[in-house]
Amino acid sequence: MSGPVFVERRLDVKLVLKRFLQIFLTLAALVIVAAIFVYNSEVSNARKMLASNELRALDLQRQVITHNFSGAIADLRFLADVH
Repeated sequence: MSGPVFVERRLDVKLVLKRFLQIFLTLAALVIVAAIFVYNSEVSNARKMLASNELRALDLQRQVITHNFSGAIADLRFLADVH
């Protein structure tokens, strides 16, 4: 019975580097695509929230202006009726 036979093989550096880059670049591309998706989702949500806040601010301003002018209009109507 003979012992195990070891065959000395040299690693082909170019082949190893090529395989490493294939795996690494594939995974890196997947991570980049996922990051872009998350970023776009966050930007979209931020824009929607900004638009909603602006609409709420405009509605509040409209209510304030309406409230302020309603008193002045009532006074002007009273004065118009008196004279």
